[in-house]
Amino acid sequence: MMAMKSIDSAVHLRTGDDELGEAQAVFQIRPSKGISLIMLVVAAPLGIYGVVANPFIFFKVMWGVFAFGLAIFHGVNVFSRRGVSFIEVRRKGRRRLR
Repeated sequence: MMAMKSIDSAVHLRTGDDELGEAQAVFQIRPSKGISLIMLVVAAPLGIYGVVANPFIFFKVMWGVFAFGLAIFHGVNVFSRRGVSFIEVRRKGRRRLR
């Protein structure tokens, strides 16, 4: 039951119309708050370590961009109400047989 609750909180469903006026469902999938908290706690110190301890400037910049980018993304997921989705799935509505 607990696992189902975390899945429900990570998927948001909204409905809308596509360009042709057909109904479609849009699922926004994002990591759970627990996973985002773990990633935030891991990515921020790794970013600091990579920037401070690395002697190569190019690698230092790339390491910092990726690590702090991950930390910011997961920090937004932890501290905001809705979070940021990284996958959006669009599905057309089902046609009913007559």
